[in-house]
Amino acid sequence: MFKGEFAVMLDERQLNEAYVRYRAELVRYLSRILRHPQDVEDLVQDCFIRLMTVQAKLEESRIPYYLKVIARNMATDVFRKKIRTAKRDSRLNSPRFCQDTSELEIEEGVREMVSLIGNQQHRRIVELRIIHGYTIKETAQLMDCSESKIKSSVHSAVKRIRANLKVIS
Repeated sequence: MFKGEFAVMLDERQLNEAYVRYRAELVRYLSRILRHPQDVEDLVQDCFIRLMTVQAKLEESRIPYYLKVIARNMATDVFRKKIRTAKRDSRLNSPRFCQDTSELEIEEGVREMVSLIGNQQHRRIVELRIIHGYTIKETAQLMDCSESKIKSSVHSAVKRIRANLKVIS
């Protein structure tokens, strides 16, 4: 704002006058952008709500331009939201195919090796680190112990798995 200017909100009379004067123009403008009449009506209402709460000094001659800019920005937001929603829905509705048999066999083998770890705490730490992919820091926070304890537990668990595999072979 410029020096000497202050925030002016439109009074009820000015707002009613602006609504009567510019509503139809705004509906036509948004109808060209949006396909659904319900979305158009919602955005027109939202535009006038924004006009009602504007905190900047706004000349009467600038009101239609202000409304069109707000309408365009809100229409862009609607498009972005629809795109995000469509992407999310397509991910949720897309068919889930079984993983490769080899991937399943590898996962099964890893779980078998982890089951060879005798110490329950070490087994949980290895599951968090290797299977679930947590960092050392995250695993330490989840297990409520130090990072060095996590490192040494993983080391000794891997050592035990190697020893058990040598015995089995």
